[in-house]
Amino acid sequence: MVECQHLTEIFSNNSKKDEFLTVYYSTKSTLSRTSVQDKLRYTMICSECHQLNNGTSFLCIQCGNCGCWNGSHSMNHYKSTNHPFGVNSLNGLLYCFHCNDYVFVEELLLTPKIQKYWNRISNETSIPTLTQAHGLKGLVNMGSTCYMSSILQCLMHNPLFVDLSMKGVHYNYCKIQDPMKCMSCAIDNIISETYGNKKTTPNEGLVDILNCSWRVNKNLAGYTQQDAHEFLQFILNQMHNDYKLNEIHDTNKQEMNGTDFKTMVNGNSSKEHLHLCNCLPHTIFQGFLKSIISCSECKAQSQTTIDPYMDLSLDVKGKSTLYECLESFHRTERLHDFTYNCKKCNKSQDANRQLSILKLAPIMVIQLKRFEHLITGSSVKINDFVEFPLHLNMKSFCTAPTPDTDPTNLNEKTNKSTPDMIYELTGIVTHRGTVNEGHYITYTKTADGVWYQFNDSVVMKVPLEQMLKEQAYLLIYTIRQFN
Repeated sequence: MVECQHLTEIFSNNSKKDEFLTVYYSTKSTLSRTSVQDKLRYTMICSECHQLNNGTSFLCIQCGNCGCWNGSHSMNHYKSTNHPFGVNSLNGLLYCFHCNDYVFVEELLLTPKIQKYWNRISNETSIPTLTQAHGLKGLVNMGSTCYMSSILQCLMHNPLFVDLSMKGVHYNYCKIQDPMKCMSCAIDNIISETYGNKKTTPNEGLVDILNCSWRVNKNLAGYTQQDAHEFLQFILNQMHNDYKLNEIHDTNKQEMNGTDFKTMVNGNSSKEHLHLCNCLPHTIFQGFLKSIISCSECKAQSQTTIDPYMDLSLDVKGKSTLYECLESFHRTERLHDFTYNCKKCNKSQDANRQLSILKLAPIMVIQLKRFEHLITGSSVKINDFVEFPLHLNMKSFCTAPTPDTDPTNLNEKTNKSTPDMIYELTGIVTHRGTVNEGHYITYTKTADGVWYQFNDSVVMKVPLEQMLKEQAYLLIYTIRQFN
């Protein structure tokens, strides 16, 4: 720190000194009393590049502009306006851009005059408030852990997921209550760290999840890149296992009778496996697919199966829109390698199969299959851009349930017409790079409709137009309207 002649010049005039100190201490007071969430929203985002805490950010004493250091926007602001003083939004220190150094002014707190300034500060300043916290918290990359951070950001911004966690649905029944051994406890911890007032060491929640993942799955140990979609399945699998371990029972709903998550994902279609599990993952992510096998000649249906799913994996090769991907998934296909004997035609021939969605989940995860495994044993990445809508109507890809096919058996009489089912886009995971190496970035939308990019520890607001041009790998849609 230096003795600043520019500050000395201001202090030589009592009127200017009073005005300067009032603004400076008002700014410091507000920063010290503001929650982390409000700092992220108001005092750390650069007014120019909109990046969060890019190096550090400075609040201009003269006009309140917020400029970052790494992008030189704080320095550029000084050069264009000749406003020399800024307050570091992290520590409240005063910086002089004339001197290009911090200025020491703390001894002024010891003078009797501070009482006069403090009275004015207390009466005239207020802390920025939000109707709710938005969880704008970056996660430090601990060595190729972006696949993990991208999925965690999606879960941490899923309103249903966060709500159930904050209500202590798992914690109230957990027998372990150790985030190093229980994945659900680790998830609760990182959500508390993000939205609550829980005091933790930096990235404690992420470290807990990392250690818990390594303990459970040795393939995740180390610092090699993993697939984000597979990690999502792993997280949901572990949370389901935590539920089974604690033997939480709800007499108002049906249990899954010991069926594990892998069986559900692999699609065991026998009737005893169609009960709904009450764990958090299955409650908000699970749906059911209906598969119909029919004769390619007479169209007679001979076999109908119902399989659970946690996400939809769609082919993207040769497709340009998400609707095209869904239509390909729903389209009737000819099964050439399937031994089929039609009883009506009384002969063996190829069969047709059609997939449709019997039950949609409140949160729908769509994987766009960008990694293609070739017959040679190698893999390639499909980089084709697939246009995705902000609102998705799933009506055309669903079939109305009937009493004998509805897995919940809640409706004795079901309307045969399928209604409009509108989903809203709330999250995106993108992958940049090749099959063997790359980087994951997440985009999520807050409750006030603003999109943010989470690139490891860096969080920044992004315009809608930029987000819609991204090469999506995972899409998160939330149900909004059911007509």
